[in-house]
Amino acid sequence: VNRLVLINNSDHPLLLLAGEVVTGGKQDRVIGVDRIVSPKSGPIDLSVFCVEPGRWVASSDHFGSMKSQMAQPSVRTPAMAERNQQSVWAQVGSALSGMARAVPQASPSMQASTSYAKAMENPDVQKKVESVAADYDGMLRELKKEGAKGVVVAINGRILWADVFASTELLEKYWQKLIRSYAADSLTTASEHGQADQKSAQLFLDQIHGNREVTETEPGLFRRTEISGDGYRVFSLTSLVSKPEYTVHLAKMVYS
Repeated sequence: VNRLVLINNSDHPLLLLAGEVVTGGKQDRVIGVDRIVSPKSGPIDLSVFCVEPGRWVASSDHFGSMKSQMAQPSVRTPAMAERNQQSVWAQVGSALSGMARAVPQASPSMQASTSYAKAMENPDVQKKVESVAADYDGMLRELKKEGAKGVVVAINGRILWADVFASTELLEKYWQKLIRSYAADSLTTASEHGQADQKSAQLFLDQIHGNREVTETEPGLFRRTEISGDGYRVFSLTSLVSKPEYTVHLAKMVYS
């Protein structure tokens, strides 16, 4: 059931990013699109996809989140670019199989559940992901020192993804979740070997215009734009809450 209703009871706008995993209820779900939710909102119907295909029994009356990680890019891709439940399940299955190979000692407990969230929260999996993420605090210090607002992600030297935010501060808020999601992808995604450097990363970021553009707008809140290019997709969320308007988050993925 790809519907989940959210009410923002706070006095501030709420930013939701595609890839955030909501646990609980009868299924764990991943948010499929970036959006801004107004303060004191009424019920908002979120675009979500199930990331736990084997359960339809309530595990909890309360909803939560994967506190230290969001869905890895290979799982975010079908939710954002295809909006297809079967494709999301296929990528979840591939991610779980890949993680079982990367962390054999966690395989028995992972085979007992189809939950992406539970698999990624397995202590042995977390330890492995942490070892790959390594000095993420040190990396964040370097990013802040350079005034960076985003990152370009390469696996085996092949650029696959980028996340860019409105500010360094916003990148910092999401950094812990993002770096772990990238690390998980590196453990479970087989990619061709390439050679990534600063020049190729900048070229990847510069190519954000395509041959098809679709825009959705919620007046006074946000504008969401999807751009289809040659071998890539770009997703941009622009805040309309205040003037001047500005891009809150931009995600680019290799996609064909």
